[in-house]
Amino acid sequence: MNERPSPPAPGWRLALCCLLASCASASPGSGVTAEHPAASPAEADVPLQLRDGRTAIEVRLDGGPPILANYDTGSQGMVMSEALAARLGLQVVGEALLGSPAGGPPIPAKLVELTSLSVGGMVVPRAPRSLEAVLIADTRLPAGVELILGNRQFPRSLIELDFAGQRFRLAAAERVDSSTWNQTDERGLLAGTLQIGAERVPLHIDSGNPGLLDLPLALASRLPLRSPPRGGESISLVDRTLPVVRAELDLAATLAGNEVQLSGSFRFVELPSANLGARAMRQARLRIDTARQRWTLQLPSSPRPQLGEPAPASVSSR
Repeated sequence: MNERPSPPAPGWRLALCCLLASCASASPGSGVTAEHPAASPAEADVPLQLRDGRTAIEVRLDGGPPILANYDTGSQGMVMSEALAARLGLQVVGEALLGSPAGGPPIPAKLVELTSLSVGGMVVPRAPRSLEAVLIADTRLPAGVELILGNRQFPRSLIELDFAGQRFRLAAAERVDSSTWNQTDERGLLAGTLQIGAERVPLHIDSGNPGLLDLPLALASRLPLRSPPRGGESISLVDRTLPVVRAELDLAATLAGNEVQLSGSFRFVELPSANLGARAMRQARLRIDTARQRWTLQLPSSPRPQLGEPAPASVSSR
């Protein structure tokens, strides 16, 4: 998911998770000659950039010039601006359905297909639908964003987002690993658990969210808050706008197997799961094994990481 500031609301979020159906019936219309996989290295290691809080990497589409793409672990597929598709000479090959994390009805969108995608000289192996892209009007994407990639674009790969080292790596998936892995959900998203006291909350790892940690609104009435809940903010999804409630916490928690301290101000949103954004992972290493549909997040163990926005000076704690 992606979010950008826009007054009067503090954020803008586009749900990119739920490419529910497609009806591709033609080949892509780009006239660019694709790179030949035989010349491709087996691994890639490129800079991982934080652009407006979102993760971004440099890629090449159909052998063309480098393009900066946002990397969104909350997306099930590739999303492209209409302007970029026109620049690449891509032709519409079908339709897809774009879904909302709030569970609203899917929205039809046009679909294009690429010939190749490469990262750091490595041509990514093709898989069914891995090089399809949903077209979105430029005005509905965050400012400056024209291409969004997800885990689906890197099939049979071990993906590593080394936030601390600011590197993005691709390699063949490992067969044996002693790390604690979490399984992706039925949509291929990075699903885990946030444990706060007796509360066990579904969690999504979402590098397309430039924020910290958004919590389900239902938790606001069940956790010991350190300040009264306050409104006045909202988040716009692809199909609706949701109100946001803020409140302060100071609680120990376990986040996808990592011990953390939730200390500061948090957003509570009417969504079914907690959402961990890119800003919470700046000292983390996130690994995604797409071949085995699993992932693992490693945060520093000492000192215990603290998550939370600074509390406003005007807010008094209970």
